[in-house]
This record gives sequence, structure tokens and C-alpha cells, in this order.
Amino acid sequence: DAQFKREAVELSRNANVSQKRVCEQLGINPNLLSRWRRELERDAEDTKLPGDPAMLREELERAKAELASKDAEFEFLKQAAGYFAQASERGTR
Repeated sequence: DAQFKREAVELSRNANVSQKRVCEQLGINPNLLSRWRRELERDAEDTKLPGDPAMLREELERAKAELASKDAEFEFLKQAAGYFAQASERGTR
């Protein structure tokens, strides 16, 4: 199962134990353990965020600035709606 594979790979990464010894102890073929290591490394790569961290920070800052602008616009429109609602209540006919 997946847990067994992860544990076997972790054991094989231990500097005090050779990959051959791990395979002997677990009763698995060294080629199988090598394949599991490649699969887990590939899966780990797939879960990393794509792109340059500096570029991601810049994108985040742009998104925050845009959000702040939209918040200010919303507040202005809310105040304008309140103003016009009060004006219509006063009977501007």
C-alpha cells in the first residue's frame, strides 16, 4: 500500500542503511524500491507551486492592490447610494 511505499522510501534515504539492506529487510526487489522513489519524487514535484516565488509575491501584491481599489470603489458607491436614497426621501419632485 501507499504507506508501506512511503516508509520503505524513507528507510532507503537513511544514510546509515544501504538501499540494498532495506530491500533485503523488507523482502522487495531493489528495482521496485527505485521505482517507488522516482514516483514519490515526481509526486512531490507535482505538488509544488508553479512559478518563481518572487513572481508569485509580485502577483499577490498586485492582487492586494486591486482588492483595495475595489474596496474603495465599493465604499464610494455605497455612500453615493445612501446620498441618493436620502435625496429621494426628501421628495425631489
